[in-house]
Amino acid sequence: MMGSDRLHLIHCEECLRSIETFTRGGRGEFMASRMQQDAVLWNLEMAHRCAKSVSDEEKQKHPTVDWGRLRILCQNMLDGEHRADVERVWEITQTEVPGLQRQLRMVLTSKA
Repeated sequence: MMGSDRLHLIHCEECLRSIETFTRGGRGEFMASRMQQDAVLWNLEMAHRCAKSVSDEEKQKHPTVDWGRLRILCQNMLDGEHRADVERVWEITQTEVPGLQRQLRMVLTSKA
Protein backbone atom coordinates (compact mmCIF):
# COMPACT_ATOMS: atom_id res chain seq x y z
CA MET A 1 0.00 0.00 0.00
CA MET A 2 1.37 3.39 -0.96
CA GLY A 3 2.04 5.69 1.98
CA SER A 4 -0.42 8.36 0.88
CA ASP A 5 -3.17 5.77 0.34
CA ARG A 6 -2.59 4.38 3.82
CA LEU A 7 -2.79 7.88 5.32
CA HIS A 8 -6.05 8.57 3.49
CA LEU A 9 -7.49 5.27 4.71
CA ILE A 10 -6.36 5.88 8.29
CA HIS A 11 -7.87 9.35 8.31
CA CYS A 12 -11.10 8.09 6.76
CA GLU A 13 -11.45 5.35 9.38
CA GLU A 14 -10.67 7.87 12.15
CA CYS A 15 -13.45 10.14 10.85
CA LEU A 16 -15.92 7.26 10.88
CA ARG A 17 -14.82 6.33 14.41
CA SER A 18 -15.37 9.94 15.50
CA ILE A 19 -18.89 9.82 14.08
CA GLU A 20 -19.55 6.74 16.18
CA THR A 21 -18.34 8.63 19.25
CA PHE A 22 -20.43 11.73 18.49
CA THR A 23 -23.60 9.66 18.08
CA ARG A 24 -23.10 7.33 21.04
CA GLY A 25 -25.59 9.29 23.16
CA GLY A 26 -28.47 8.32 20.90
CA ARG A 27 -30.83 10.02 18.50
CA GLY A 28 -32.37 12.44 21.02
CA GLU A 29 -29.02 13.79 22.12
CA PHE A 30 -27.86 14.11 18.51
CA MET A 31 -31.01 15.94 17.42
CA ALA A 32 -30.74 18.36 20.36
CA SER A 33 -27.09 19.26 19.79
CA ARG A 34 -26.10 21.47 16.90
CA MET A 35 -22.47 20.95 17.92
CA GLN A 36 -22.75 17.16 17.53
CA GLN A 37 -24.55 17.57 14.22
CA ASP A 38 -21.82 19.88 12.92
CA ALA A 39 -19.09 17.51 14.13
CA VAL A 40 -20.73 14.55 12.39
CA LEU A 41 -21.24 16.53 9.17
CA TRP A 42 -17.61 17.63 9.17
CA ASN A 43 -16.38 14.07 9.72
CA LEU A 44 -18.67 12.73 6.97
CA GLU A 45 -17.23 15.32 4.60
CA MET A 46 -13.66 14.46 5.56
CA ALA A 47 -14.30 10.71 5.17
CA HIS A 48 -15.80 11.43 1.76
CA ARG A 49 -12.77 13.48 0.69
CA CYS A 50 -10.30 10.88 1.96
CA ALA A 51 -12.08 8.07 0.13
CA LYS A 52 -11.99 10.06 -3.10
CA SER A 53 -8.22 10.49 -2.68
CA VAL A 54 -7.38 6.78 -2.47
CA SER A 55 -5.72 5.58 -5.68
CA ASP A 56 -7.60 3.36 -8.12
CA GLU A 57 -4.91 0.69 -7.72
CA GLU A 58 -5.51 0.54 -3.97
CA LYS A 59 -9.27 0.38 -4.44
CA GLN A 60 -8.87 -2.53 -6.84
CA LYS A 61 -6.84 -4.44 -4.22
CA HIS A 62 -9.78 -4.24 -1.78
CA PRO A 63 -13.02 -4.94 -3.64
CA THR A 64 -14.84 -5.77 -0.40
CA VAL A 65 -14.84 -2.07 0.55
CA ASP A 66 -17.87 -0.23 -0.75
CA TRP A 67 -15.83 2.61 -2.27
CA GLY A 68 -18.89 4.00 -4.01
CA ARG A 69 -20.72 4.42 -0.69
CA LEU A 70 -17.71 6.12 0.84
CA ARG A 71 -17.47 8.52 -2.08
CA ILE A 72 -21.12 9.55 -1.90
CA LEU A 73 -21.61 9.77 1.88
CA CYS A 74 -22.34 13.46 1.58
CA GLN A 75 -24.90 13.30 -1.21
CA ASN A 76 -28.57 13.75 -0.40
CA MET A 77 -27.86 15.24 3.02
CA LEU A 78 -29.17 18.69 2.16
CA ASP A 79 -32.78 19.77 2.15
CA GLY A 80 -34.34 22.01 -0.50
CA GLU A 81 -32.88 25.10 1.16
CA HIS A 82 -29.30 23.75 1.31
CA ARG A 83 -29.39 22.96 5.00
CA ALA A 84 -28.32 19.65 6.43
CA ASP A 85 -31.15 17.12 6.66
CA VAL A 86 -30.32 15.90 10.17
CA GLU A 87 -32.77 13.01 9.91
CA ARG A 88 -30.88 11.74 6.86
CA VAL A 89 -27.53 12.35 8.57
CA TRP A 90 -28.68 10.34 11.59
CA GLU A 91 -29.82 7.52 9.31
CA ILE A 92 -26.41 7.43 7.60
CA THR A 93 -24.63 7.27 10.96
CA GLN A 94 -26.70 4.28 11.98
CA THR A 95 -26.99 2.32 8.74
CA GLU A 96 -23.86 3.01 6.73
CA VAL A 97 -21.04 4.27 8.92
CA PRO A 98 -20.57 1.12 11.07
CA GLY A 99 -20.19 -1.21 8.08
CA LEU A 100 -17.87 1.14 6.21
CA GLN A 101 -15.75 1.54 9.31
CA ARG A 102 -15.43 -2.26 9.66
CA GLN A 103 -14.45 -2.56 5.98
CA LEU A 104 -11.73 0.06 6.35
CA ARG A 105 -10.43 -1.48 9.57
CA MET A 106 -10.07 -4.81 7.74
CA VAL A 107 -8.10 -3.12 4.92
CA LEU A 108 -5.82 -1.36 7.38
CA THR A 109 -5.06 -4.57 9.28
CA SER A 110 -4.58 -6.74 6.17
CA LYS A 111 -1.17 -7.47 4.70
CA ALA A 112 -2.21 -6.55 1.14
